[in-house]
Amino acid sequence: MPDLKFEDKDVEQLMKLKTAAEERIACLHKIIIHEEETIKKLRPILRKFCSHKWIHDNTFSMENHAEEERCEKCLLLKHPK
Repeated sequence: MPDLKFEDKDVEQLMKLKTAAEERIACLHKIIIHEEETIKKLRPILRKFCSHKWIHDNTFSMENHAEEERCEKCLLLKHPK
């Protein structure tokens, strides 16, 4: 592989791009946390008022060693008992 020679201005530009990418990633993490909090608040309402239509989710819960179902309307998971 040939030796790559970067000038100082190239390195500065690359570092600016890296810093900007890290800032966007941090912002996205904050957005995800905010949206997860919203979902936590919605779950009790969905559980209470949705007329659930359960479908097989094609997932397997490792904790319970059982298959799970998901509501087709509100996407709530029904954990096996």
